[in-house]
Amino acid sequence: MRETFLEFTDKLKLLFSEVFDGHPLRLYILAMSVLLFYQYGLIRDWNWTVPSPTLKQGFWMNFIFENYNRKTYRIVLSIINILTMLFISFLFYSKYGK
Repeated sequence: MRETFLEFTDKLKLLFSEVFDGHPLRLYILAMSVLLFYQYGLIRDWNWTVPSPTLKQGFWMNFIFENYNRKTYRIVLSIINILTMLFISFLFYSKYGK
């Protein structure tokens, strides 16, 4: 019994809606866990956290990668990641904080 890709995605959407609807704290914890894991990977210099220099990233990231070293690139990604975590926290606590 094979199911099509659309049936699989519909089941996946239903699962996510059952788990996260009405429970925004679960989604917040999931998002922060993923971002914290990525931050830990940047600190530990795991290879998957920094893309290959041959990939097109955008002007500023290419500029940093070409003119500075890998460590500076990781620092910039860490700053962006921390700002993203702060923004998500601000949005969550401004809506659901007491």
